[in-house]
Amino acid sequence: MTTSSNASSSSSNRWRPSSWPSAGSSRRSTRAGGRRHHEDDGPVLWRVEQGLTLRLWRDSSHVSPRLLALRYRDAPGGQDARDLVPLRDGDAENEADGADDVRNCFYSGDVVGEPGSKAVVSLCHGMTGYIYSPSRGMFTIEPVNGGEDQDQRGAHVLRHHRGGQSAAGNSTQDSNSSAEAEDGEPSNSWSSSQQRGSATKRRRRRRKRSYSLEQHVEVLVAADSKMARYHGKNLKHYILTLMAAVAHIYKDPSIGNLLNIAVVKLLIMEEDEDNDIISPSASNTLKNFCRWQQQHNHPEDSHPYHHDTAILLTREDLCRLPKTCDTLGLAQSGMICDPHGSCAVVEDNGLSAAFTIAHELGHVLNIPHDDDQKCAKYRLASQPLHVMARMLDYNSHPWSWSACSRHYVTNFLDAGYGLCLRDSPGENLLVAPPSSSSSSRHSPSSKQAGELFNMDEQCELVFGRGAKVCPYMPVCKRLWCTVHGHPHGGCRTQHMPWADGTSCGKNHWCQQGQCVARPADADRRKRIDGEWGPWQEYERCSRTCGGGIQSTRRECNSPSPAFGGRYCTGERVKYRSCNTQPCPLGSMDFREQQCSAFNGKTFNFPDVPYNPKWTAHHSGISHVDSCKLYCRVVGQSAYYLLKEKVIDGTACNPESFDVCINGVCKPAGCDHQLNSTATTDMCGVCGGDNATCRTIKGHFNLAKFGYNFVTVIPAGASYVEINQFGFEKDDN
Repeated sequence: MTTSSNASSSSSNRWRPSSWPSAGSSRRSTRAGGRRHHEDDGPVLWRVEQGLTLRLWRDSSHVSPRLLALRYRDAPGGQDARDLVPLRDGDAENEADGADDVRNCFYSGDVVGEPGSKAVVSLCHGMTGYIYSPSRGMFTIEPVNGGEDQDQRGAHVLRHHRGGQSAAGNSTQDSNSSAEAEDGEPSNSWSSSQQRGSATKRRRRRRKRSYSLEQHVEVLVAADSKMARYHGKNLKHYILTLMAAVAHIYKDPSIGNLLNIAVVKLLIMEEDEDNDIISPSASNTLKNFCRWQQQHNHPEDSHPYHHDTAILLTREDLCRLPKTCDTLGLAQSGMICDPHGSCAVVEDNGLSAAFTIAHELGHVLNIPHDDDQKCAKYRLASQPLHVMARMLDYNSHPWSWSACSRHYVTNFLDAGYGLCLRDSPGENLLVAPPSSSSSSRHSPSSKQAGELFNMDEQCELVFGRGAKVCPYMPVCKRLWCTVHGHPHGGCRTQHMPWADGTSCGKNHWCQQGQCVARPADADRRKRIDGEWGPWQEYERCSRTCGGGIQSTRRECNSPSPAFGGRYCTGERVKYRSCNTQPCPLGSMDFREQQCSAFNGKTFNFPDVPYNPKWTAHHSGISHVDSCKLYCRVVGQSAYYLLKEKVIDGTACNPESFDVCINGVCKPAGCDHQLNSTATTDMCGVCGGDNATCRTIKGHFNLAKFGYNFVTVIPAGASYVEINQFGFEKDDN
């Protein structure tokens, strides 16, 4: 990822909340799709200032109800003896409150009177979180004193972001600098070879239709010793605040799927453990962490502490090359259910690390960058880049997903690569148990990150102790900070927005990089679950003969999910066979046609001659790769992948009637109908009874040296079987 800088600034506003939800109350809740909803008359209404009122529901869906928080401690037996022990109340690295109280911290909702607005906050230790309004932009909010006072009505800082931001780019220089970061795309030789090596292990479930299913991404979050030292007792709460924002990003309906982020395990490392993982090379750190997390995972997917993917949060610099430490995130692409490769490393640079985490998880789910060539046909020049932007600038929008991201994650899940996501988490640190209650000083967390971390604290999370917010700078879009003792002085930014929920002026706060008003009216708008719209017309048949495929789809837009509502589940795409009549005799094989379309193109492959003629290649291709277009040059044995998917209706292989649909081999019969069981008889007749042909048998037993004339095989013969019973000294 690359960050770009524009002339911009930020401003802050200190305020005291005019109303605060009651703390310490225990409310009965019901479970609905991984989210806890409380059985009361409506949401919590929070007036930050005049014209800026939040409507918040408790939302701890990103925390497992049985979250396991662990850290390494020395065990009897010397330095080599290590134990994983639970984090207890009062541990320096643990939250001051218990696990149940932490789960009660998190809320999400919207700004009253602002359609399309969002709020994700924690209410523990004051209000910290993110607020977004389409009309006013992005805000972060946090307590002035870090939320340590018992009095939650203390002063808060609301920041309005107006600059550019980056979810995975890092800049430690002045505002005129730029930086790049790698994300472990297939160009990374180690990660790409791991992906190829595991491809044959993946299993796909055959389906005639495409279904939208509820998926649960069970996450282990590990933090290194620098994280523990830097955040101290606030570490657990800080990490869960980040993950609450990540979960909210994955709830945005633009992703086109129901994806729940569930933190099932939180592990704090000791310094000795860091030494085995952290490396000067970012790619080596990822490789070491991937190996480490696999050793700390339960092999059974149904186990409550099994994780589907793991994230390492570190305050160490991630370096692509020596002295090139501008990497903020690194992940392997498309490895979500691979126990060895489903992992990511993220550098902690403050509350905006939530965007990096969401971005890297996107790669693990096989989503490319928005500006990747793969996404060209899904992107209009006027459209902004989203979560998967390689470069997040002033016009980027990292709270929602592009059409390309939606396409690739949907295809990935439909192809069966996300089978490990089907089980519900037995433990989710971000979900409060029904009987839990919060103490008086840990009010239920409907707060966003900007309500929990004040502006100066947000600066400290990025630039270190003593950093302060720059006054008189544009608000919400970018967080500008001054760093005491920095040789260059002035204001600095990493192009990240203020956290949602930060105040940006009287009756205003930051939401998704914009400063938006908080309306005074308090109409109680409920969450809206999505419902399917009507089926569309079937698309054009993919073939003119030989069995093509047509598809129809429906959208989750009647209504679309809103205010934290669930995305639709169920059938979203249906397929049917078309043009099943046989092709004329002498017609070119359909796969051959697709290979020959590349005649004359070398693709800069080594050893491919000038003006090559391509032909289909079948032998040695595994079943899971049978719907990829492998071709070879006529007269050569080497073969190459020319397209990730053949055209729908292409036979999976010459020996089968099964056909490819959206890159997956689906069952079909000799009548070219999907899911048909029709087969050919001994005479080669589809559905025949062997009555249209006769069996010819014969024997040959002459011992004549050299070639021998045996018999003539009639034209049109099928099921030809030749057996040699042989001689004792026969050398054939």
